[in-house]
Amino acid sequence: VVFLSCFGSCNCTYFFVLPPLVFTMALRQALNRIPRALNSVKQQIRLHGDINDPAHQQQVDLWIKISYGMVGLSGALGVYVMGKVLTEEHHHNDGPKPPYMHIRHKAFPFEISECALFDTECKAKVRAAKRAVA
Repeated sequence: VVFLSCFGSCNCTYFFVLPPLVFTMALRQALNRIPRALNSVKQQIRLHGDINDPAHQQQVDLWIKISYGMVGLSGALGVYVMGKVLTEEHHHNDGPKPPYMHIRHKAFPFEISECALFDTECKAKVRAAKRAVA
């Protein structure tokens, strides 16, 4: 990265090229400050008290109860949602299909090439028409 800066007025012809080393040094200084900040956070965490303190055990028990409650609530919500999904009716779109749904550039490679692979209604109509002709 090369930056050009002008000394004096904007019309000057002397430019100073700032080397990438300056930016590298600034980046190193910024990154060196991060571990110091993390160490101060670690020291604050260590000062929070004794693990054998009764208040600590009360907090642990509280969060265990909250965790069990949230697991139960999530399970109940999951059962409710699955119940709603599994009991709803399947909606069929039995209306006439638009013409662009029936464009065939070449026949399907099945026994009944006029119908799509899983179009059972179309296949039933074609078979009924073949039986009527025969």
